[in-house]
Amino acid sequence: MSIAIHRPEWGKFDDDWNVEYYDEVNGCVVRVTYNAGEGKALC
Repeated sequence: MSIAIHRPEWGKFDDDWNVEYYDEVNGCVVRVTYNAGEGKALC
């Protein structure tokens, strides 16, 4: 499992998310990202 966070004041970032949760469950990859500017999560 990994969790990644990016804040704009930390510098340039090429992806379109601010928070990412990534895990593998029963051989399936689970990735959820959240875009703070749009206020929505993508699964």
